[in-house]
Amino acid sequence: MTKTRLNDITGQTFGKLKVIEIAPKPWKNDAEWLCRCECGNVARVRGAYLRSGHTKSCGHCFSIKNYGSYCRATVKSGRSFLFDTEDFPLISKYSWSVSSQGYVLGAYKKKGRFKLHRLLLGNPDGVVDHINGNPSDCRKCNLRVAIQHQNSFNSTLPKSSTTGYKGVCWDKKCNKYMAHIHPNGKMKFLGYFDNPIEAALAYDEAAFLYYGQYAKPNFKKEETNNEEILEVEESGRRRIGR
Repeated sequence: MTKTRLNDITGQTFGKLKVIEIAPKPWKNDAEWLCRCECGNVARVRGAYLRSGHTKSCGHCFSIKNYGSYCRATVKSGRSFLFDTEDFPLISKYSWSVSSQGYVLGAYKKKGRFKLHRLLLGNPDGVVDHINGNPSDCRKCNLRVAIQHQNSFNSTLPKSSTTGYKGVCWDKKCNKYMAHIHPNGKMKFLGYFDNPIEAALAYDEAAFLYYGQYAKPNFKKEETNNEEILEVEESGRRRIGR
């Protein structure tokens, strides 16, 4: 029986792991490799796990890079989160992980898991909202306490959207794009438009009117300087629903 030719990956980098050499006694039909992690640890990893991205670190590291007023911490899964440098003494007391949704989770020995953004604000009664919509950004300038209804204003584009814009859908009967918003849980009609950008701008205008600082528009203010958007905005029939 002929042996499968070994694909030498010595010197290659996979995530935080750099392959040093092949490990003795390979696992079944797949070679194992000795890899040095960015944290300095040496780990033994199956070649298939490296190539597929299944393993990106030694699994025991927790590295922190300081950028002055804030730090970026990278957990053993390879995911990372931001926090204020002044909160390092608190951060260093616990072990951390980052969920697939981006939330930063700490662990008590006997009390289970808790969320970093709530811990940083003293576990308030209300909901802690991430202003920029990134749950991994736990700098206090990005956190605020809100009621659940206000927190929903800051929601991102739903996966079910077919237009790519918040508050915009395609109306088959009218053959136009319809803009709408839901203040206080009730739908408010904002108008029909020929172009989805027109409808998206109408939603943004209404979002700032109804939601104020909690609004999460389709376009940032600096993006409205884009010539294409401005042309549509000037020709669009924007109006708040009566």
